Amino acid sequence: MSPRLYCYTGCDFTSCFYRKGKAKPLELLENSQQYVQCLSSLCTNEMDIRGLTSFVSRLYRFKAISDIKEARYKSFLKIRGCKGKTVGKKLKKINCSSLPLCEKVLLQHLLGSQYVYMLWINALELDPTMGRCPTNYGWKNNGNGYFIPHWFDGESLPQKVNTDDEKIAETVDEGTEIREGDAENYGDHDAVNFFEGEYDADTDIEEDLNVDDMLFEDGEQSDDAWSDDSESEDDDEDNI
Repeated sequence: MSPRLYCYTGCDFTSCFYRKGKAKPLELLENSQQYVQCLSSLCTNEMDIRGLTSFVSRLYRFKAISDIKEARYKSFLKIRGCKGKTVGKKLKKINCSSLPLCEKVLLQHLLGSQYVYMLWINALELDPTMGRCPTNYGWKNNGNGYFIPHWFDGESLPQKVNTDDEKIAETVDEGTEIREGDAENYGDHDAVNFFEGEYDADTDIEEDLNVDDMLFEDGEQSDDAWSDDSESEDDDEDNI
């Protein structure tokens, strides 16, 4: 296996794509010269971020989608069993690790993978880092002399979500009685809409579908066949 691919898809120093393993990424690479060229850019100063992002989208079974944000959104709709742009009122608990990485997390993953690969290919050099600072390549100093992954820049949630959640917490702190089922309604507000205004609170609730029932672009119902290290769906439900 290519050291670049091994590093990009997860090794001792970089995170992996959940339940995707190594077999499927290798298969994609063997069948596409375009992805071979994209992966080759991992060790250059002109990394093909767009191509490497498209590779991840394809890894999650999206043939015609190269934008990772759109792939993430479509994956969410598939898991939710939503039709069109309707997210629905009841946001069932799902394992978000099954979604593609968001754009800013994927960028740091790319940088971190690039740095680790650079260390590997320069392992016999006096300075394997070639003068590059790890904090510019997806890593941060934890204050104890060690570097740990820097997952993303910026806030983890939009400010509107944080503000609304704080209001809910204040209401609870003031002693407001919350009846059974109200907590779910508190979560059912417009702040849940991180899909640019496409959430419709008045839309009829679509019947929940199991992830095994949804069809992917290649006509198959699940991605287990592509995951050489996948766990059972029952295990996932227990860990949600």
